[in-house]
Amino acid sequence: TPAESDQKPLIMIQHICTAVDLGTEPGGTERQSAR
Repeated sequence: TPAESDQKPLIMIQHICTAVDLGTEPGGTERQSAR
């Protein structure tokens, strides 16, 4: 269904955002400012 195909990009974006958030924790201020 169209709803399912719309949901997949959202999940990918959530994974990327989570990865970025985790990457900023070990003192990665450079990544935070790059957001």
